[in-house]
Amino acid sequence: MSISIGPGISIGGGINLGGYGPWPPGPNSSLQFSNGTGYVYITDSNRMSVTPGNQWTFEGFFYFSSFHNTDSYFGKWNNISNEYIFWPVTGSTMGFRTYASDGSTPQVDLAFNNPSTNAWHHIAFCKIAGTFYIYVDGVVVAQSAISGTTNYNSGTPFQLGAGGNFNVSNFRFAMTAVYPYGVTFTPPTGPLPATQSSAYPIGGIASNQIELLLNTYTATPLLDGSGYYGNVPVTGTITYSTNAPF
Repeated sequence: MSISIGPGISIGGGINLGGYGPWPPGPNSSLQFSNGTGYVYITDSNRMSVTPGNQWTFEGFFYFSSFHNTDSYFGKWNNISNEYIFWPVTGSTMGFRTYASDGSTPQVDLAFNNPSTNAWHHIAFCKIAGTFYIYVDGVVVAQSAISGTTNYNSGTPFQLGAGGNFNVSNFRFAMTAVYPYGVTFTPPTGPLPATQSSAYPIGGIASNQIELLLNTYTATPLLDGSGYYGNVPVTGTITYSTNAPF
C-alpha cells in the first residue's frame, strides 16, 4: 500500500521526496541508478576538468549487476564537447577515455577487465603530472601517459549515473592524487571522509582539496559532504538503496 502526501511524497516501502527517495537511507547506503531515470548533473564543473598540471582522484565504491557497452557511469560529456567518460567498453572490459581538444576525438583509452558482478569494488581514477592510472580494489589495473592537448574547461557538465544500472557509495572527487602510482593498498573499509590524515589510507587530503563527496546518508536533498557544492543538482529521481559496501 502506498499513501501520497502531496506532490512527490509517498509512503509505502520508503518515502520519496521529490526525486530524492526512498528516505531514510540509514547510516550505510548507496545511490542506485537505473538507465538514466535519475542522475547527478553538475553544470559548474570546471574544477573537475583534466586541466594540465592538475592532480585529481575520482573514487568510490561501485556495485555492478551487469555490463552493457551502451551504459555510462560518470564523466564530462554531452556528445558535443566531451572531456572524459567511464563506461563499459565491451561485455568483458570497461574503460576510462579522455578526448582531444576538438572534444570528439578519443585521446587516452584506459581499459581493464570488468570486476566481478554483484559485489562491491573500490575503484579510483587518478591523474598525476602526465599520467592517468586506475586502481581496482587497491591494485593498478591500467595506466597511460597523456600526450597531446586534452579537451578541458569546456563548460561540459559533470554527470554521474546518466546511463546503466549500478550502485555507488561514497563517491568522492579530490584535487590531488590520493593514491600514488605503483603502490598496492588495502581499500578503505569505511565511509570516505571530507578530510583525511596522512595515514588514511595513504596520503593526506586537506579540506579545500575535496570538492565533491556523496556519502549518501545525509538528509534530503542530496548533499555534498565536502560542503563545496551544497545541494547537489539532480535530474530525475535518484533512489537510495540499503545495498552498501560497509
